[in-house]
Amino acid sequence: VTFDEAVDGVDTTDFTVTSTAGGNTTTYPHTISEVGSGNTTWDVTSNDSNLASLDNTVTLALVSSHGITDKVGIALTASLAGDTTFVLDNTAPTLTSIARHSPARQYAGEDTLTWRLTFSEAMTLPAASAFTASPSADTTALTVTRAVGDNATQVDVTASGGNLATLDGETVTLGFADSHGIIDAAGNGLSSTTPTSTPNEPAYTMDNTVPTLTVSGVPVRTTSAITATFTFSETVTGFTADDVTVSGLTKGTFTNTTAGTVWTMVLPYPGDVAAGDAYSVTVAADAAQDRGGNNTAQQVASGWYTTDSTAPTVSAARGSGSSSPTNADTITW
Repeated sequence: VTFDEAVDGVDTTDFTVTSTAGGNTTTYPHTISEVGSGNTTWDVTSNDSNLASLDNTVTLALVSSHGITDKVGIALTASLAGDTTFVLDNTAPTLTSIARHSPARQYAGEDTLTWRLTFSEAMTLPAASAFTASPSADTTALTVTRAVGDNATQVDVTASGGNLATLDGETVTLGFADSHGIIDAAGNGLSSTTPTSTPNEPAYTMDNTVPTLTVSGVPVRTTSAITATFTFSETVTGFTADDVTVSGLTKGTFTNTTAGTVWTMVLPYPGDVAAGDAYSVTVAADAAQDRGGNNTAQQVASGWYTTDSTAPTVSAARGSGSSSPTNADTITW
């Protein structure tokens, strides 16, 4: 406590140290000691044992009947200004949840993985060394950032590099260092690294295999309707009729015949084509994605029309000069 000039009459009775909860005020004992010898500065200290478990605001106040005067006897009339409060926080923070954030799905084909951690209260930004990603050989870097702006209750932990881009089927798991040093704004250490609520998603399953697509049922030549079949090597999502472009044809019924892997599209035979007119069926790149977010490549199937609808025939004839019956050891048709 600092006065702007030398004063007299300062003692413990001039101040109170209190907290208020539920309409009840608690007063804490305190001591006062002068700093230096200029009669301008004093330390007011409260070391009550109850403060060690208190979660509340503690306020220092100057009593109205203080009796403090300057050296010529003029009474202090000003109120106490400045930093008159301490916010006491003696409750250890808890980890509320661990969520897969980017990507948000369990299966990942990305080479950067981000988890979002939510705590019960505002936290000091942890160091990257507070966390681990296992297997450690599969990542080269961990970074820790605030999740959104100044939101001190959430942090994002990102793993990147290493073998992430080539892993397939392996699990990458976020963990905590034994001496993680994670603390809240008051310095209380994290009480447990087990989330108290959901989600609890510390692991990604890596999937870096790109799904393949086979387009079948599109003949090189046709005189009738076509049923194109689109077969993916694994379950995909996002594939629709809009992803199929046809030229020289019209789109008909589009059906998912095997959930997530096989679709068919009927392509009616147009009535105004000439022999040699071309047609094609194209599936755009990135038309579908597997569970790891891997996109498919473009696929094209094509052919042309013919107006010859007569089925071919076949016959055989004996070679020149050949007769039957014969005793020759070589016969030719």
